[in-house]
Amino acid sequence: MRPSSRDEFAIAIICALTLEAEAVTALFDETYDRLSAFYKKQSGDDNAYFNGRIGSHNVVLCLMPRMGKGNAASVAACLKISYTRLQVALVVGICGGAPYSPTKEEIFLGDVIISDAVIEYDFGRPYRGGFMRKTGVKDTLGRPNREIQSLLAGLQPQQSRRVFRAKMLQHLRVIQAAQPRWRQPSSADDVLYEASYEHKHYGSGSPHLCSCLDHTSDEVCQEALDASCILLGCAQDQIHRRREYLENSSPTIQIGTVASADTVIMSGEHRDDLVKSEGVIGFEMEGAGVWNNFSCIIIKGVCNYADSHKNKAWQAYAAATGAATAKAFLEYWDPTVREETNEFYIPLDLKGVPAIEEFIGREKELSCLWKYLQPTSAWTRKVAVLHGLGGIGKTQLAIHFARKHKDDFTAVFWLSGKDRSALVSSLSSCLPRIQHLPVDNQVANEEEAEQRANQVLLWLAKPDNTRWLIIFDNIDQYPPVHGHDDSKYDLCEFFPSADHGSIIITSRLQGLTELGKSFPVQKLSHEDATRLLLQSSGLSTEYIRRTGTEQDITELAGLLDGLSLAIVIAGAFMRQTGTNAKEYLELYRTSWSDLRSQSGPTRHYQQGNMVQTWMVTYQEIQKCDPTAAKLLLLLAFFDNRDIWYELLRNSLNCSGLPPWFEMAVSSKLVFKTKVKALVGFSLVETKQQGGSYALHPVVQDWCHYVADYSNLTSQLHELALISVGYMVPHNSEREYAEIQQRLLPHANYLISRERDHWKDDTIDIWNALHRIADLYSDQGILKEAEKMYQRALAGYEKALGPGHSSTLDTVNNLANLYKAQGKLKEAEEMHQRALTGKEKALGPDHLETRTAANNPLSLTALRADQDTPRHTGTVAPVAPDLLLNTLGGHSTKRRRRR
Repeated sequence: MRPSSRDEFAIAIICALTLEAEAVTALFDETYDRLSAFYKKQSGDDNAYFNGRIGSHNVVLCLMPRMGKGNAASVAACLKISYTRLQVALVVGICGGAPYSPTKEEIFLGDVIISDAVIEYDFGRPYRGGFMRKTGVKDTLGRPNREIQSLLAGLQPQQSRRVFRAKMLQHLRVIQAAQPRWRQPSSADDVLYEASYEHKHYGSGSPHLCSCLDHTSDEVCQEALDASCILLGCAQDQIHRRREYLENSSPTIQIGTVASADTVIMSGEHRDDLVKSEGVIGFEMEGAGVWNNFSCIIIKGVCNYADSHKNKAWQAYAAATGAATAKAFLEYWDPTVREETNEFYIPLDLKGVPAIEEFIGREKELSCLWKYLQPTSAWTRKVAVLHGLGGIGKTQLAIHFARKHKDDFTAVFWLSGKDRSALVSSLSSCLPRIQHLPVDNQVANEEEAEQRANQVLLWLAKPDNTRWLIIFDNIDQYPPVHGHDDSKYDLCEFFPSADHGSIIITSRLQGLTELGKSFPVQKLSHEDATRLLLQSSGLSTEYIRRTGTEQDITELAGLLDGLSLAIVIAGAFMRQTGTNAKEYLELYRTSWSDLRSQSGPTRHYQQGNMVQTWMVTYQEIQKCDPTAAKLLLLLAFFDNRDIWYELLRNSLNCSGLPPWFEMAVSSKLVFKTKVKALVGFSLVETKQQGGSYALHPVVQDWCHYVADYSNLTSQLHELALISVGYMVPHNSEREYAEIQQRLLPHANYLISRERDHWKDDTIDIWNALHRIADLYSDQGILKEAEKMYQRALAGYEKALGPGHSSTLDTVNNLANLYKAQGKLKEAEEMHQRALTGKEKALGPDHLETRTAANNPLSLTALRADQDTPRHTGTVAPVAPDLLLNTLGGHSTKRRRRR
C-alpha cells in the first residue's frame, strides 16, 4: 500500500547519474510517485525525487543534477527539508576501484564497493612544497552510526558474505533478465595497465602538435581522452593484468575505506599511493558531501581502475551490480524490528524452494491471505488451507506470499509435506538456521531427524516467538475418517503446540479445510492467463499485434482454462520450438483427439486440457530425442525433489540395461544435454543445489500415467531401484552421511510403490534390495531393513543356493539386525545357519568358519546375553563394530556386487 505522506519514508537513495538511478528504479518492487507529483516537496527544494518500495522499505530516490561532493552536500541538505524522518542514506552508483584490496584480494570491474569509512583525499591545504592532506579525516567525517557499523561487521564473516552475495546475484539476474543493457561486457574489456603507463598518444600515432608528446607536461589531448585503449593502441606489453575468462566471474563485494573528492583520479600512481597509505578500495565523488547530513553508506559498482584508461563499456553493468547490492543490503536493514525480535529473526531461505521470479495475478488471494495471516491480526494460531487442482498454482501462490511478506514475519519456513519422512527431514533441516549453524549440518539417521524436528517445534512454541510463518507444501496424504493407511500421516502432529503463529497448507485435498480457514485456489482469470502465456512463450504484445495472432492467443489461453502449470508448459513448448499460437492449437486438437480415442480420463484430472498440454510437449520430445523422452519417464520413478546424475550412473555396474538408458547416462555431459531439453520445456526444474533436478508432483503423476500406458512401468521402476541400491555408500566413503540422507527419500518412494511390482528375478535386483536394507539399517529403520534383507535372501537362495557367499552374507546381516532389535532367538538361528553353511562349504577348520564360531553372535554369547539383567524398553542398536563384524569379513553391505 502506498504511504500517505513523506513522513513514512526512512531511507533515501542518492544517485549522481541518470544511469545509476535507472538501475535502482529497475529494482523497485513498486513505484509510488515520480517527480513529486503525489508527495510534493517543501518550498526551496529543487531536488528530483522518485518514490517506491524495495522489499519492505519505502524509499525515496534523489537524482543529483551534477556530480561532485559539493553538489551532493546541497542535494542532501534539501532532502532533509522535505523528508524529515530519514534514518539512512545510500549513495548508490558507479566508482573507480583499487585493483587489490588491503588483504590482497583482486578487485575486478563489476565488483561492488561498500564503505565502512570515507576519506576526502582533496581535503587539506596548499603549501609551498605541494598539497598536504589532513590526516584526521576519518574522525572529521565520522564513521557510520552504530546500527550500520554493527550490520557491516555482521556481513564480514565468510558465511555471511556468501549469503549476502547470493542475494545480490539474485537481484542482478532479475534486472538483467528485464533489459540486456545491464549484462556483463566482454572479458576482453577488463584490462589493468601498469600504474605508470598513461593513456595517451605515443610516437607516430599522435596528431600534429598533440599535447601528449610534450614530455615536460602531464597533459593529454582530448582526442586521446575520448578514445578507447583499442583505438588508441595502448601497448600490450604494458598490461599488468587481464581477465581472460568470465567463467566463475560473478561480482564480489568488498567492504572498506572509500576515497571521496570533487576530482576524478586519472593516475594509476596516485591511486596506488592512496591504496598504500590509506587502505582505500574505491574512489568516488559524492559520499563525502552526503556524509555530514545523514548517516550514510556508499554502495557502488567498479567501472574503472581509477587510472587514465577509462572504459565506459562497464558503466551500465557496474550500475546494475551496485543497485542489486543496495537492494540486498536493505533486506538486512530494519533496526526497529531487529531490536525487538533479534533472538527469533531467521532470514527466508529459498534453497530447495521452487520459486519463480515473475509471478502473475492472484492479487485478491494475496490480499485475503495477508488480512488473515498477518501477525497482528489475532494473537491465536492462524491456519490457511490453500486447496485446488494439482498444477493450478497453490505452491507458487504460497511462495510468492512468503517472499512478499518475508519482512513482516520474523521467520518463514517452507516444508515439503510429500510424505511423513519428507516432512520430518524438511523440518529438521531448519534447526541449523535457528541455531545459526552451517546449513549443511547433516543428520546421521532418521531418529536424529525426529529429535531435531521436535527441537524446531519447541522453538516455534516459545511464548515470545509469535511472528513466524510455516508453509506445509503438497500435503496430499492425510488420514481417512475410517480405516488406517500407513502411507498417510496426521499433519497436526507437526503443528507447534503453542496457540500462536501463522500456517499455510497447500493441498489437493479439500478435506484438509477442517484444520483451518479455507482458501480455494481457482483458475487464473482470462487476462492473467493470457499474460502468463505471453511471458512463458517469450512473445510480446507488440509481436502479437504485428502478426495479427491476438485471437489465437486468446483461444489458446481459453483452452488451457486458467491452469497455471499447463499454461507454463504450453508457453515453454512454443518458445523452444518456435511454434506460434495457431500451430500449437492445431497440434493440441489433433493430439487430444488421438488421446481421447485411446484412453479414458487420468487419475487426478477431470480436465483433459492439462494432460493434453503435456502430451503435445512429450510427443515433440519423442520426435526430436526419444532418449530424452524415456529419461523423463524414468526420472518420475525417483523421489521428485532431488535427482542428480550420479544417482543414475551407478546402475551402469549392472548388465542387460536398455540401450537408451546406457546412452543417456554414458557421461555427465550427455545426461545434462538430455535433461536440458526437458528443462527447456518446463517439465524438469533445476535446483539451487548444484547439478540437481526436480519434477513438479503433477508432472510426476502424468509421467506415471504415460509409463502405464506405454507398458514401461516395471522396467523404469527396476532401473530406479537398481540406481538407488547401487548408490548406497560404504560408511568409510567421503560424504557418507550426506549421501545416505539424500538417498533415503528415494528408497522410501520406491518401496512405497510396490504396486508397480518389479520382478524379483535378477541378481541386480537382489543386490539393490540388499544395499537398500543396509541403508535402512544404518538409518535405524530396522523394520524396513528386515523386509529388504528377507527379500534379497529369498532371491539369493533360489538362484545361488543356501551355501553361496552372497546368501550367507545376507543371513549374517539378518543376524546382526535381529540382535539390534533384541530378537535374540532369531539372531541365534540366523547365526547358526550361517555357521553351518560355512562348515559345509569350507570345512570346520577353515579360518572363516572358526572366525564365525567366535562371532559375538555365537550361541554362547547370545545365551549369555539373554541371562544378563537388562532395563526394559527399546534395545539400543548394536555397536557399529558389531555390525561390521561379518562372517569372514565378506558382508554384502561392504562390497559392490555385479
